Amino acid sequence: MLRYVVGGLCIAISIFLFARHLSIAHFLTASAGDTIFDNIYINDVAVGGLSPEDAMSALQSASGLEQKVIGFVFNDSLVYSLTFTDFGAEYDFRLMAGEAFSYGRTGSRRERYAKLRALENAPHKIVGEALYRYDETLVHERLEDVRMQTSILPVNAAMRLDNGRFAITEGTPGRTPDIQAAADELRKILASRESGRIPLKMHRIPPTYTTEHFSAAQSLLGAFSTVYFGGEEIPRSINIRLAASLINNTVIYPGDVFSTRSAVGPGTPEQGYARAAVIVDGRLMEDYGGGLCQVASTLYNAVLYAELPIIERANHSMKVQYLDAGFDAAIAGDYMDLKFKNNSGYPILLAANARDGEIVIHIYGRETRPPNRTLAFVSELAEVIPPEPERVLIDENLPSGLVLVSTEPQDGYKYELFRIVFIDGEQVERKRVNTSVYRPIQGVITRGKGQGPE
Repeated sequence: MLRYVVGGLCIAISIFLFARHLSIAHFLTASAGDTIFDNIYINDVAVGGLSPEDAMSALQSASGLEQKVIGFVFNDSLVYSLTFTDFGAEYDFRLMAGEAFSYGRTGSRRERYAKLRALENAPHKIVGEALYRYDETLVHERLEDVRMQTSILPVNAAMRLDNGRFAITEGTPGRTPDIQAAADELRKILASRESGRIPLKMHRIPPTYTTEHFSAAQSLLGAFSTVYFGGEEIPRSINIRLAASLINNTVIYPGDVFSTRSAVGPGTPEQGYARAAVIVDGRLMEDYGGGLCQVASTLYNAVLYAELPIIERANHSMKVQYLDAGFDAAIAGDYMDLKFKNNSGYPILLAANARDGEIVIHIYGRETRPPNRTLAFVSELAEVIPPEPERVLIDENLPSGLVLVSTEPQDGYKYELFRIVFIDGEQVERKRVNTSVYRPIQGVITRGKGQGPE
């Protein structure tokens, strides 16, 4: 009888152990997943239910680096600020997140089961200090942002001509921060892992050109004038006066290139220009901004006498009335401009005035040419270019034998402009300045071919 009791007890125990084994296996299987088990903390931050990556993000946010601010101060005022994360500052929580994820997943089944059962009654806390780092390359990049935001460019002195008298405006100095000193303080704050302020030490930047430069740049270098016809209120006169006013009192600093097109703006009604005669492909037509080329041509001749280098210049497609061939300068759209450069060491002032049918342009600067040196400009015809044979159109609606001239043929011309230099009245130099080609115009006639008397 005892044998049957013992045997039954053994069977019961075996069944119990097998059932317990199944229960543990089922529990462990049900608990498996890709997230950290519940009730696990890293440095008091609950990471249960999170993937290791999400746990690292939560720990990063809890570190407060995003809220820690580095302020840049000038004259006791905050002028710029950045956060630690702007420098790539972060803690490396990979090991701690990995440890949290491994808890309850390593060891024997019994050990894992025990750990998971324990989590139901008490939290598992992982405490430690993660590796801290920031990106050193971002120090220089962010400080360049600080420099851009806190620097003030100096303002050069300027000059204008009012009622025949020069008026000089003093320049103002600029400033720029001492980036090296700021970098040293910045690294200390980043290493401390606490918010801080950095007083900026500013370097003074003096203006490049001062009142002394302009006081020495008041000599007349070149001047020229042309006459425009018609009343002051006709469209062409309005355009010339407007363009002259936009050029007037323009300062060109050494090394700068002056663009006439940029100065006078597009010849549009929005700019205030009216419709007037313009030259297009060798023909006169009306368009907005007619007259701008006369302003450019007048300026071109003043520049020639000032002997400033011409960067860009184009002649018209046909000769103009207000200047001899070779002395004109055309501007059109964004493809034709008059540009010249200030190659002197001093500023240059343009003074332009249009009234009573005359536009006058003066160029002032520092005169370095000897007083016994004079200039003359001569335009010489180099070639006559005949037009193509006339084009004949046939019109059956016109009587046979009738001939109408639509366009008179015109020769084209090639001119060369020379600068002649005299010393004490004696010629010492002759140099070609430009070559201008004015295109020929093909004649066009219409012949009738209809019914009627010959």
